[in-house]
Amino acid sequence: MWCEQGYGDSIQFVRYAASLALEGAQVLIEAQDERIGALLARASGVSVVIARDSQRLQADYQIPLLSLPGLLGMVPCPPAYLQLEAACVDTWKSRLGSDGVMNIGLAWAGRPAHENDRNRSIAPEFFEPLSLVTGVRFISLQFSPAKQIVRPALLDMCTMVNDFADSAALVAGLDLVISVDSAVAHLAGALGVPVWILLPYNPDWRWGLGRSDTPWYSSARLFRQAAPFEWQPVIAMVVNELKMLSEEKNLKVLTPGTDTITKRHG
Repeated sequence: MWCEQGYGDSIQFVRYAASLALEGAQVLIEAQDERIGALLARASGVSVVIARDSQRLQADYQIPLLSLPGLLGMVPCPPAYLQLEAACVDTWKSRLGSDGVMNIGLAWAGRPAHENDRNRSIAPEFFEPLSLVTGVRFISLQFSPAKQIVRPALLDMCTMVNDFADSAALVAGLDLVISVDSAVAHLAGALGVPVWILLPYNPDWRWGLGRSDTPWYSSARLFRQAAPFEWQPVIAMVVNELKMLSEEKNLKVLTPGTDTITKRHG
């Protein structure tokens, strides 16, 4: 299986390795490069991963990743099909801290060279209303070049991330990811982490039309533009949903039989 398109495509369609392995195949992956290779090696059903042009693979059959759905049909998304080392995830969690706030990752722009990047990426200033939400910590998941968000304040650990395996360990420790249609959205979905995906009016084919969920990722929720280039209503909807989520997570409840007010987290 060879990765002929973007990083997000590789993360999405590597799930088919498990189906082939169940049929008795030894699944070999030719990844775009070493940055994604270490992560794809953690996918269920994968035996060997090499970076493109690093060496030759000896295989009986070959197929590009995105041709697999045409042959095998739709493969429902398992809760998580990327298996991470628990110790690595715990290390990244400890860097986030444990002060009771929700840790929410943000990715606001995709790869600039993408042919549809003008529609899918969002200018940083549109995210300023997120600063109105309390009880949350925002973490930058912007690994591709983009103008930085000024408000809300972001915890930026991107300089500590060396490859997609590190990115995955960071994402796995978050309460929620909010992302445009980029590799970060696919990464969260493949890990089973709750992810809100912000979609343009004319979205990529995989997201369909007129629905807020997707069969590709059970943990994903889709927020769609109602008109081209109008991101303000989308962000306003996200802010309202975040406020409700924060209030629910930090709801004060009266413990039965006592006069004590306690906080319920989760």
